[in-house]
Amino acid sequence: MKRTQLYLNDETHSILNALSKQTKKTVSLLVREAVAEKYGTKESVDKLTLCKQISGIWKDKKEVVNVEKYLRNLRKDTRRKRFGIE
Repeated sequence: MKRTQLYLNDETHSILNALSKQTKKTVSLLVREAVAEKYGTKESVDKLTLCKQISGIWKDKKEVVNVEKYLRNLRKDTRRKRFGIE
């Protein structure tokens, strides 16, 4: 299990605290259950179906003519230029 930190708005925090007291579950457990319910668990993810669902999501993007060039531009390291080292 990995540790993480979340920032919750006051309303969400109050709701989780109330549910925690009612159900005798920790806030952490409630959050883990909610995430598992919303996004599924590792065992429930069908990777093939997921790939089929997301494949071609950019096919109608007119501004992306050359995908490889577009991705290279996104991944371009600009740190040296930003710091005036180039």
